[in-house]
Amino acid sequence: MKGKLRKKQILDCAKKIFSEKGFYDTQVDDIIKMARIGKGTIYQYFRNKDDVFLTLLEVFAQEWEKYSKIRLRDITDGPPFGSFHVNYLYERISKTLRFFQEDPERSNIILRMGPGVNIEFDAYFKRLESRIINIIIKDLVLAQRAKNLSLSVDKELLANGILGSVYRMAHSLFVTDRDKYAASGFEEYLKQIVLVIAHGIFYQNL
Repeated sequence: MKGKLRKKQILDCAKKIFSEKGFYDTQVDDIIKMARIGKGTIYQYFRNKDDVFLTLLEVFAQEWEKYSKIRLRDITDGPPFGSFHVNYLYERISKTLRFFQEDPERSNIILRMGPGVNIEFDAYFKRLESRIINIIIKDLVLAQRAKNLSLSVDKELLANGILGSVYRMAHSLFVTDRDKYAASGFEEYLKQIVLVIAHGIFYQNL
């Protein structure tokens, strides 16, 4: 197996095990066993378990940046909400939540990680969150230019609040209460989430 394919195979196996067992309960031998490789093979690609995990996190960040792109020309003032800015918010939150929904293993790893687990991981998550917050701030600037958001609002504070809310909702939807919400239908909860946030931040939303 060629190098890139072998590395991907190892990461795919590691993702499954980290998702099931968590970082601390996962051993390098678990990954080796699932990947069906020799013990020395994994060290041709990764220094240790931390390196495997950090590489996975970087993959997730790259996937998020590709997934989160929105084309303004695709947003209208028609359905589902009859408002350009609420429809834009819907698209942004929809992409974020579907990013977690479409890959339960990725969702488990990201949403179950808390601060203080590891200094290096904390620094990484802060960088990832900073990227997301900067995207939200740019969205808020668009809302201000359209006079749907107060110019005096603290955009960084509001962006942190929105991100925290979406993270918490994603954790409930896809980790702690996954079966409950899967049975009820994701789309209806998504619309409820958008309306709550829209009514909280926009002057005119519906």
